Amino acid sequence: MDLDRDLRCPICLEFFSHPMILPCSHVLCRKPCAENLFSFNFIRCPVCRESCYVNGGLETLPRVFALENIIDKFKAGGFRKSKTHLESRDSSSERAQCNLCCEQSQAERKKAKTVSRIHCSSSSCISVPRCARSTDHLELESGASSVSTEDRPMFCSTCQQLCCQQHLQQHVLHAVIPIEEAYAKFKMSVEQNVVSLWEGRSRVQAVLTEVEEDTLYLQSVIRRKRDEVNEQCDALLSEVENKREFFLADLDCEERMRRHNSDDVTKILQSVLSSAKDLCKYSRDVLSADPATFLEVAPGLQTQLITTALECASCHAPPPEDERLNSKIVDLRNQRKMLAAISYLTPPESPRIDVSKCSRSDSVVALVVLPPCACQVDEYVVHYHTDKQACLGLEDTVSIATDNTPTSSNLPKHMGDHVILLDNLQSASTYYFNIYARNAAGKSGSSEIVQCCTLRHTESVVPIPVIIESLCHSSETSASLHSTSPFDVSVEQGIDHRLLYRQTGMKTLWNSETFLGDEVHTVHGLDSNTEYEFVLLAANLKGECQLSNTVVLHTLALL
Repeated sequence: MDLDRDLRCPICLEFFSHPMILPCSHVLCRKPCAENLFSFNFIRCPVCRESCYVNGGLETLPRVFALENIIDKFKAGGFRKSKTHLESRDSSSERAQCNLCCEQSQAERKKAKTVSRIHCSSSSCISVPRCARSTDHLELESGASSVSTEDRPMFCSTCQQLCCQQHLQQHVLHAVIPIEEAYAKFKMSVEQNVVSLWEGRSRVQAVLTEVEEDTLYLQSVIRRKRDEVNEQCDALLSEVENKREFFLADLDCEERMRRHNSDDVTKILQSVLSSAKDLCKYSRDVLSADPATFLEVAPGLQTQLITTALECASCHAPPPEDERLNSKIVDLRNQRKMLAAISYLTPPESPRIDVSKCSRSDSVVALVVLPPCACQVDEYVVHYHTDKQACLGLEDTVSIATDNTPTSSNLPKHMGDHVILLDNLQSASTYYFNIYARNAAGKSGSSEIVQCCTLRHTESVVPIPVIIESLCHSSETSASLHSTSPFDVSVEQGIDHRLLYRQTGMKTLWNSETFLGDEVHTVHGLDSNTEYEFVLLAANLKGECQLSNTVVLHTLALL
C-alpha cells in the first residue's frame, strides 16, 4: 500500500492532519509535528535534513487542501484494507531478519509468512552466492519453543556471521562454532570491553577534572597578577599626582606673592600719578590769576612742583625676578626613560664578591659584595662550610636582606660597597663561601667560591678600633661618629678604617663608607626618626681585620 505510506506524516506516521508544505516541498502535519520542529523562523525537514527559513511563522506556509481531500476519500473507501496491511506490516517487523530480508522488495514482503526467521548471513561472504528467498532460510513457526539440531544455525568466526546448516559446506575452511558458544564468547568479550570502557571513562573524567582545576588555578593566578599590576601602577600614578600637586602649588604660591608685590607698587604709582595731575591743574589755575594772587602762592607752589617732580622721576618698575622663576624647572626625561623601560621583573645576576676588600679576624669574616648592575635584589643567601663539614655533607646558610627603599631621587640610599659580616666562626679554620641573590622573580646563580682562613686568637696585628659613643650625635637625616683610631696607627701599617652601618632590628647588609682623615665622620642620607647601629672596621693589606664596639644612634624626627 504505497498510497497509504504517502498519505502518512513521516514523523508521527499518522494520516496528515492540517498538512503544510515546506519550502523543500515535503509535507508535515502542522500540529504537533511542524510546531515542534519550528524554532526562530527555521524548521529542519526530517526527510531531507534541510534547514528551511520560514519568514512570518508557520501561518505563512501553504496548506495542502487537495491532500486533505484525498485522505478523507481514502479513509472512507480503503481504511479496512489499509488496516489489514498495517497489521501485516507490524507482525512482520517482529522477525529477526538478516541483510537478505532487508534487500527483499515490497512485493516479496507481502507474501512473507507471519513467522520468525533466522536467515543465513552467508551472502555477506564474497565467496558465497546470494541465498534464495525461501529455500535458503531456516524458518521457525511463531510460538515454537525449540529448533531441531539439523536446523540449528551456526556462527562462522572467520566471517563473523551467522550461517545455516545448508551453507556449512561454504565455510569448510572457516572456524564454525555453535551459536550458544559464540553468544557466550561475545557476551564475555563485550562485558570485558564495557568494564574497560568504564575504567577509561573514569580516567577521562579524572583528566577532565584535573584540566578544569588547572584552568581555575590559572584564572586565579591571572586575577592575582592583574591585581598586582594595578596596585603597582596605581602607586606609581599616585606618586606622579603628588608631585604634580606639589609643583602646581609652588607655582600658585609664587604667583600670589608676585601679584601681592605688584599690587603694592601699583597703588604707590597711582597715588603719585593722582598727586601730579591735581598739582598740574592747580598750577594752571594759579598762572591765570592776577599778579598779586599769583605771588602769594607762587613760593609754596614752586616747592610742591619740585617735590612732586622728584617723586615722579624716582618712580620705576621693580626688577623682574625671572632668574628665580626660570630656575623652577621640572625635567622628567630620566623618569620617562625609566617608565619606558618598565618590564617584568627578572631573576638577579650572580653576585660578585670583591676578594681584594674581604677580610677576617679570629671569629669574623667580612665579605664585600659589589652592588648589582641593574636588577633588583631582595636578599642574599650565603652558604659556607669548613673542610670537616664538607666531608659530612653539612653547611651553614644565612639570609641577608637588602634595603631597597629609594630616596627622593629614586636612587638607592647607598651607592657604595655592601658588607656581609659572618661572626661566631671557629678560629684557625678554613671556610668556603658562595652567595646567591634572590628576588620575587627567582634565584640567581652562585657566585664564585671564596676560600678564607680565620686567624688564631693572638695572630692579628691590627689594633682594635674604638668609637667614642659620648661624642657621637645625630640629626634628622645624618649621624656623626667620633673616633681617634685612624690617627693611632701609622701610615706604614697600611690599615684602612671603614664605617659600617645599618638599621637596628633588621638582618640586612651593612653599608660601608671610608672613615675620612678627620676624627669625626658624618653619614648622610639616613631616614628620620630611625634607629641605626654603627661599627668601625679596621683592616690591613693582608686581609686581617678587627671590629670596634657597636654604637646605636636614633635620628631625629622631622618637624
